[in-house]
Amino acid sequence: MGACVPISATCDFSASLLPHVYHSSLSAMLELIKRLFPFFMSAKPPNIYSLFPRSNDDIDIFYWCSRILGLDVGIANMCFLTRLDHCKADRAPKHEFLKAYLTLDWNGKKYNIHVIIHRTPAPDVEVDPDAPKPQRTSTTSLASPQSTISSRSPSPSFRLSEHILGILEKGHPVPANDRVIIIKAGQVKDFDDACTKSFGSYITLNSLFIREEHTPMSAPQLATVLEVAHNLAPNYSLKKYQCYWYALIVFLIARKQTNGDESNECIRTLGKLWWMAPTHSADDDENVVQDEYDKAWAQFQVSRFKFSFAHSN
Repeated sequence: MGACVPISATCDFSASLLPHVYHSSLSAMLELIKRLFPFFMSAKPPNIYSLFPRSNDDIDIFYWCSRILGLDVGIANMCFLTRLDHCKADRAPKHEFLKAYLTLDWNGKKYNIHVIIHRTPAPDVEVDPDAPKPQRTSTTSLASPQSTISSRSPSPSFRLSEHILGILEKGHPVPANDRVIIIKAGQVKDFDDACTKSFGSYITLNSLFIREEHTPMSAPQLATVLEVAHNLAPNYSLKKYQCYWYALIVFLIARKQTNGDESNECIRTLGKLWWMAPTHSADDDENVVQDEYDKAWAQFQVSRFKFSFAHSN
């Protein structure tokens, strides 16, 4: 028979292993936490391309709105407008556009989202002078009409071609090409640089600041305004429904919805161009767009409730 090992010796041996086992388990646990921590507290924004593209993305409003009001609505509902700038390019044809600043609170972190909103005439348009002028489309349904422009085609130049200008000067409208440019996540300077690259040097006509004491406007609400404004005036006309009108009407609805603070030292230069009256304004259409927005937003909320209720059972 082998030699008997005293029980006290066995206990002493086991006791001597305990610190090593404890230290090894603790190290493994810490390593596991270290590996899993980035998944729970990632500094990266959510992988939502309609809000955080890998590069600046120029798309038509219907593609963007369909994502914000559809597939990405869960995250988009947590994204709110904090500032809206109405801007005007310095060089002819004095293109006007909006700079939308949105904020998303996600996993205890705040992410900034920057979007350019603007209207141009559709490129390469042929017009039959005997054809009846297109009428406004109804916005009582959230179903958007088929865009005449590919959702991924880049914005045509803000400089009107002689062909398009000739059509417009004869009083013929052309399809409007309303677009958003989603800026890759970065600093405000990156946003400013993207605007300058697209439109050249520009001035800010008016700024709307939405703070905590104001009524919030979510990304889906902003998307609804963009759709409604397009559906009410789906055609670009030189003296009415051009970039000036679109930028101003969206700004006015955002101002009315949020009751935000306004800074408008440069607003008097709004819409002034050599063939336009200085009194040009979209104010006359504000109530019409507001009413259609109220209907569309109420219908969207009802459809969201029905969808959520159906999937909860």
